Amino acid sequence: TFFYYYQGLVLGLSFPNNTFLPLPIGFGDFFGVVDQWAAFKFKGIGYGLSYFPSTYLIANFFSNIHPRYLSLSIFLIGFAVLFIFYVYINLRSERSLISSIHYTFVCVFMTYPVLFVINTANFEVFIFLFLCLFVYLYQKEMFVLSCIPLAAAISMKVIPAVFLILFISNKKYKEISLTLFGIFFLSILPLAIFEGGGGGLDVYWSNLMASQKMYSDLMIMGTAGNHYGHSLLNSLRILMGDNFTSVESVVTPYFFLTLFIFSLIAVFIAFVEKIFWKKIALLVI
Repeated sequence: TFFYYYQGLVLGLSFPNNTFLPLPIGFGDFFGVVDQWAAFKFKGIGYGLSYFPSTYLIANFFSNIHPRYLSLSIFLIGFAVLFIFYVYINLRSERSLISSIHYTFVCVFMTYPVLFVINTANFEVFIFLFLCLFVYLYQKEMFVLSCIPLAAAISMKVIPAVFLILFISNKKYKEISLTLFGIFFLSILPLAIFEGGGGGLDVYWSNLMASQKMYSDLMIMGTAGNHYGHSLLNSLRILMGDNFTSVESVVTPYFFLTLFIFSLIAVFIAFVEKIFWKKIALLVI
């Protein structure tokens, strides 16, 4: 905070050099998804329509709550309650209630999910909450139940599929099958019940690809995503500045490099690492 205060107030630098948060845009990620979904359903193309189908089971709920700021308030309060409860049950102290509250307060307000949600109210906080529930149930050895939140997370965005490595490492092949079935069901259900989803998978897929290309052109191929991303590629782009080669020429080899690195980590988790929290940390990284 002091560093960015100095950058902005003393050196007079502008965004993004005067803050560690994204540019305040009035909870734009929330309104972008909800408003575009309410207007177009699966028939439209836009940044807010670039998620996988199951995301809109949640978005549809919030789109039917009026006024919009009431919907947003429920979104924010719901997230806060669930996250605070999750942190509390994991960090509570047997010594005193005050210590438990202290630990919870620090962990909640010093974590990225909170900075993320109070700045843009992005729907990906649901992926985070689903993964929290998955880890909790998995740790309690409730493996079948843990398939449900993991399937929900993967059906919103494919990257949480890395957590399937936990099932592989413990030879839980039945649970992998159940998770895959859950992903299929949660993906087909919204297409079956919402407008525009029944017009054929080819039409839906074409709209989805067009929406994702809009996002990719802005945030991956363009420079807008440099300050929001967490990849090695974006780090290099920032360090090298104008000397960096075109993204189009490196994005494909970079993709295969990340797959190679992940394959090594996956093998290590599956066959070497035995400590649960270390497995989770490696998968997150």
